[in-house]
Amino acid sequence: MAVVEAWVKGARKAKFDLILSISSSELKQVKDCKTALEIWEKLESVYQPKGPARKASLLKKLTLSKMREGEDVRDHLNQFFDTVGKLEEMEVGVNEELLAILLLYSLPESYENFRCAIETRDTLPKSDVLKVKILEEWEARRGKAKDPQTGALYAKGRRGKQSVSEREPPEKRHKKFRFKCFRCNKYGHKAAECRAPEPDATMWAGEETLL
Repeated sequence: MAVVEAWVKGARKAKFDLILSISSSELKQVKDCKTALEIWEKLESVYQPKGPARKASLLKKLTLSKMREGEDVRDHLNQFFDTVGKLEEMEVGVNEELLAILLLYSLPESYENFRCAIETRDTLPKSDVLKVKILEEWEARRGKAKDPQTGALYAKGRRGKQSVSEREPPEKRHKKFRFKCFRCNKYGHKAAECRAPEPDATMWAGEETLL
């Protein structure tokens, strides 16, 4: 009996709490409700219509969902799956493959490579799996953006790919040139690389000769 009394007391309190939290205009709509559950369902039917117009509105929102560049991907995913949840409450199911495609194409252009990588698979992942992969991709990008060493490491890697001749100092590379500069008459470099003062016009008649 004590359990029943406690349940009745709790149900009565829930009913009064709901009544105290709604406006006078809403009270008129729930005046015939006898329990907290009836009040809740009545208010839900008023503010969350489940007719064709509501379903169409949610489907439109889902298909046109688009994340903006720079937007927090967590906010975008929450909004996307909140819409999916509302459709499910109205018994409107969306095919998993279609849902994955809609989610992929809701991402901005900067995710083009990520999208292509997913699309080239034999089968598309389910929406909840794809959600995790998108979050992982976003976190990886954030990590790269915050790491000041990324650019330095990339530049270092590029330098490491230089040819042997490019890594040699200029004076060492010049020694391989077997001709004499006709501007300064010195060996080891071309006239185009010569740093000597501009010679008189009469000196330009000289020619580069072999060692």
